[in-house]
Amino acid sequence: MTDAATRFAAVEALKFSEVDRVALHTLGVQALPVAQALEAVLKVEFDKKHGAQCDTPRWRQFQAAYQVAFPAADLDHARAACKLLSEIIAFAENEAARAAGASILLMRGPAGIGKTHTTIDATKERVAAGRAAIAILGQEITAGHDPWSVVAKKLEISPTATKAEVIGVLATYAEKTGAPFVVIVDAVNETPDRKRWRSWLPQLTADLVGQPIKVLLTCRDIFVDDTLGATGAGLVSFTHTLKLLTASTTRPTPLRPSTRSARLPRWWPSPNSPTRSFCIWSVARRSAASGRGFPAVRSASPR
Repeated sequence: MTDAATRFAAVEALKFSEVDRVALHTLGVQALPVAQALEAVLKVEFDKKHGAQCDTPRWRQFQAAYQVAFPAADLDHARAACKLLSEIIAFAENEAARAAGASILLMRGPAGIGKTHTTIDATKERVAAGRAAIAILGQEITAGHDPWSVVAKKLEISPTATKAEVIGVLATYAEKTGAPFVVIVDAVNETPDRKRWRSWLPQLTADLVGQPIKVLLTCRDIFVDDTLGATGAGLVSFTHTLKLLTASTTRPTPLRPSTRSARLPRWWPSPNSPTRSFCIWSVARRSAASGRGFPAVRSASPR
């Protein structure tokens, strides 16, 4: 539990979900008082039999050297249980666990801060690990289309395929790789009719129930409310900050929609391949492993 990379390996597992996070938290909260009460009883018994002055590592070492039995074993087991349960609660309340358990994650930030560039850099790690993700642009979801139809087109799935069939393809791939299939929609605020996201979000949430698929949305912060409205209130979201960026990823000016679209083929040589992808979960993983944590994640409505 003390190693950030190990924690992320766990929360990024195929079947880790918000239900799992809540279950872990409930387990810890309910079991910790029981373990603490047991520890208190055992402490009283230990002090009565051996004396409080013997509750030290040195006394334990002495007993271990000369006895087969360990008088402090029960007390130490109770303390270890309390520590483990406290770590479980802390883990379940951690922002990264909330993000990893979310089916839809929103990354917001000001123009030009490097949302697109940072996620592109992060995808190299994910692709190298044999995991799948696909990126589409908000501006590509034109009239008569929705996110799933654009994903299907990118993956060259038959245009007659139903939404359920498209989701099935992604889910099957996820099962084979042992990790979620991540669908990223970059710059949802650049969707021609961006307010359509208000009706798409509830349906996307329903579509992802029980599926090994995660969706990342990126949005310029000043357009979050106008794009998502009240439907974005339940999303786990975080603000992209300079703490996650290197000098090579920052830009003095934002990317224009036409520039973003023109550069995609250069960023991903095979436009219709899952390699043309990026994933903020990889950014979060690298950030936590470096000790910086996961910045400003919350489930409240974005301002």
